[in-house]
Amino acid sequence: MVFFLFQCALVNGTARAGEFKAYVGEIPPLIYLNDAGLARGAVVDVVVEAMEMAGIPLDQDSDIASISWARAIEDVEYTPRTMIFCMARTEQREDRFKWVGPVAEMNVGLVAMKHSSVSISDKDDVRKYRIGVIRSSGPVDILESEYGVLKENLTQVASDELQFRMLKAGRVDLITQADIAAPVLIREMGMPSGAYEMVHVLQHLYLYVAFNKQTDDELLEKVREAIGELRSSEDGAPSRYDLLLRKHAPEEPLPYRAK
Repeated sequence: MVFFLFQCALVNGTARAGEFKAYVGEIPPLIYLNDAGLARGAVVDVVVEAMEMAGIPLDQDSDIASISWARAIEDVEYTPRTMIFCMARTEQREDRFKWVGPVAEMNVGLVAMKHSSVSISDKDDVRKYRIGVIRSSGPVDILESEYGVLKENLTQVASDELQFRMLKAGRVDLITQADIAAPVLIREMGMPSGAYEMVHVLQHLYLYVAFNKQTDDELLEKVREAIGELRSSEDGAPSRYDLLLRKHAPEEPLPYRAK
């Protein structure tokens, strides 16, 4: 009966905030936490506005949470009326969720200390190094499935800060980071901005909103249509999507090591 009433509310356009729980990972400036621990950022704006347009409002303060990435993925996989963003749509995850997007894109690659001796020409080279990764993140799947990196060569941690500190201390040779997010993280941690560079691009990633598989397809189509409307523009003018992304002006991407 509760589920039936929930569906009726959606059909009648009277859905209220709190019907869905959303989880986010930090990818500044796309997604970050403010001083109060609340999710903000370009993609947060995009998703909240799209959900509102689709008749499924999210309260930006109470309906969006940042917990450990591994726990968030597990919760969305097994709990109805949950969603997570931004998430890479990898082969290993494809059948575990329903997908809407993409809502952003970026290069994910391997980052080294600027004056390190790390040298990567091909996939075989990647397998030679110790790599720090965020537990259960998209790069873990990429490194294992596409590069053949062994689990023992991956040091899995819970935060970006731990990644950078391990790299600085020489406990790993490389870490995985996004080109647009790394400069913001480096600045916020008070680390020297010129000390790091990207030495190899693993993948150009498109980032999605992933929903629990029990989510109604008609509801998801409304969200897709809303995102499409946000991205449409006329006469070359910036789309609403473009304006929302520009609201949180990104810093210059992490520099790439010259080949």
